[in-house]
Amino acid sequence: MGIDLQWEGERGNVLGRVSDELGLVEELVGTAKDGNTFCLRFIDSYGDTVFNQQQILVLLEELRAMPEDCLTSAAKLQREKLVELAMRAQGNTHTYLKFYGD
Repeated sequence: MGIDLQWEGERGNVLGRVSDELGLVEELVGTAKDGNTFCLRFIDSYGDTVFNQQQILVLLEELRAMPEDCLTSAAKLQREKLVELAMRAQGNTHTYLKFYGD
């Protein structure tokens, strides 16, 4: 089981979702564990991680800045799905992006 991403309203209603059956988010997060990120390095494989509207912009920048040569083609596709959902969530007051680990 991987790290799923949900876009949620303040009452927990799901507005969008990216499943991670293949565990590809772990691969993406692994490239960010070097400490050069502000958001990605805090995604918890075994817990939940929440990003508010101010953090979503930084998360988007970090996802887009990942070096292409460090990712498999499947991980690149998963990253694009995360970027798409984050872009939809960006600017929507009282909504959050939540990564759900195992």
